[in-house]
Amino acid sequence: MDQHPDFEFILKLGGDKPWDRASIVSYVKERSYENIRIEYRPFTHYLNQADRVILDFPGTGLYEAALAGKSVLSLINTGYPLKENAGKIFSPCIRFFKTAEDACGHIDKFLKDDPD
Repeated sequence: MDQHPDFEFILKLGGDKPWDRASIVSYVKERSYENIRIEYRPFTHYLNQADRVILDFPGTGLYEAALAGKSVLSLINTGYPLKENAGKIFSPCIRFFKTAEDACGHIDKFLKDDPD
């Protein structure tokens, strides 16, 4: 990513699906980002390589990253129905967004902050 050249990113996708290749994968490849690696193996395969974890869904990966002691950010669209208990437990690492600009702002802050 142009704004964060000092970071290496692993974009972990759920599988090699046509919509992934037509959207996010082609976007990354067209821009020739040298610090983004696209991977498809299970999330836990990469967890030990990460200093920080950014998630686009508050699912199992959130629990796995937290239990592994990683600094984690879970971005959640304001329309997503988050369970009350999950919101209480993980509120320090959850950020809600309405627009892509909101989400990018949360990511920028997360990357600039101390990972601890």
